[in-house]
Amino acid sequence: MRHRVGSRKLNRTTSHRLAMLGNMVASLIEHEAIRTTLPKAKEARRVVERVITLGKRGGLANVRLAARTLHDKGLLQKVFGNLRDRYAERPGGYTRIVRLGYRSGDAAQMALLELVDRPETEKEKPDQKKATESKKASGGGETGTSNRDQETKRQEPPAPAPAPTPPRTTPRPADERREAKKRPVVVATSAGSTAPSAGALSAVFFQCAGAREVCGALRTAVDEALDKAGLRSVRNAAKADIAVDARVTALGANATQSFDTTLSVQSYAIDVTAETTGTAEAVSMPPSTTVSYDPRFGSERVVEKARLVAGDVVDKVQAFAQKRGR
Repeated sequence: MRHRVGSRKLNRTTSHRLAMLGNMVASLIEHEAIRTTLPKAKEARRVVERVITLGKRGGLANVRLAARTLHDKGLLQKVFGNLRDRYAERPGGYTRIVRLGYRSGDAAQMALLELVDRPETEKEKPDQKKATESKKASGGGETGTSNRDQETKRQEPPAPAPAPTPPRTTPRPADERREAKKRPVVVATSAGSTAPSAGALSAVFFQCAGAREVCGALRTAVDEALDKAGLRSVRNAAKADIAVDARVTALGANATQSFDTTLSVQSYAIDVTAETTGTAEAVSMPPSTTVSYDPRFGSERVVEKARLVAGDVVDKVQAFAQKRGR
């Protein structure tokens, strides 16, 4: 049980942890905004709140207490001067934490720790303008999903519900039950033989190569879409009727300004091809599309784009199966 545990150890010794928090507090008071991991931001917030409270109280004793954390005279003058006047009417809560998504590499959750009511400098205004322009260039100023994605969702018809099967009043014969359990087999047809029926095209093998976070979202979305459409997703290409191959290619990264932090927005291209496993006949797939990974939103936009691509892939598979069954 985590009773009477006052703070996080942050995987550091006591001396290292205190020195690190003191440096973070000094940087926060100097620049009024720092970017760090979320647990460190929560621990540094406790220390800087106490230092600012000492500055509001004033007096030589409180100056000496604050000097145990801040070893710079200029920062002490700022705490007992500028910050004291700024937060004179505020009873605590001098900082805020803004979550910035997950860091690439170790997936650590990042956060922006900043002082509230900090004055806006002239240097920040063009940076915010560049951030808006780069955001529009990378994804188009979207807050959760782009306008094109929302229009695509509106235009997509709902998947037809399967017709209900009437209940059987008499039990099936034993031979018929054994035949029902057998999986339909797709046999390679020659030029003079007939094509397999639409009912035989029920197993789909999906594979993806490229960026791991995009391929993982695609695989999950395709499995969900196949399950809703009544198709089976198999992991062995030899047992599949149609093999779908997705290629995710990195297009490059764009720099985006968020507050005083520069974030890297990575763009990827998704190309999907498919063919039947028996006859190697090409299956029409949706055209190439792009998706952007923004650290501020994590994998939310990647998952939404993957669901749209998966829906298009399943629609193409169903259309091909109906065409073969005619």
